[in-house]
Amino acid sequence: MSYLLLHAQVIYWRETLVLVGLDRSFDYQKMTNAADAIREGTLFVTINRDPVLPVSGGFLPSCGSLAAALETASGVSPEVVGKPEPMLLLEAMKMLGSEPEETVMVGDGQAIDILAGQRAGTHTLLVLSGSTSCEDLEQSSLKPDHVYLDLADVMKSLVYILSMESSPASSVSAAFYCSGQIL
Repeated sequence: MSYLLLHAQVIYWRETLVLVGLDRSFDYQKMTNAADAIREGTLFVTINRDPVLPVSGGFLPSCGSLAAALETASGVSPEVVGKPEPMLLLEAMKMLGSEPEETVMVGDGQAIDILAGQRAGTHTLLVLSGSTSCEDLEQSSLKPDHVYLDLADVMKSLVYILSMESSPASSVSAAFYCSGQIL
């Protein structure tokens, strides 16, 4: 038995939104179609401005890189609904019933993650296992509240803090050394 597959004929197609997220199959044709739609007035929204995605052995282009390509190709800047804008963090805190002063933004990118946390009014914790290096941190005026090498170091500190019965967690502060300086 054989089946005949029919394709519907599309007479008119009008995009209402170009939404940019992480797309590992992004190609020239997708960029051309999206840039054309944006130039014709379609709303252009990006999930975040993260330029790279840390992976084992290096980095991949991330959502911010794709959005930047479309911004250049279309001449239109996107609306940003995620980092570094605070909207996503504020909505998450609202859903969780959390206040900024009791919330920590943990991130591996100083320019995007830490900035988002600061804009949302949260505490900030940077792990140096992503796109930010010690040198980047030293040269920037944007400083996180806490810096750790990686999430394993964060977990070690949490275990230590929780194991301290005589001292409240708020009296413990972590310091991190970059090039011999305490940050």
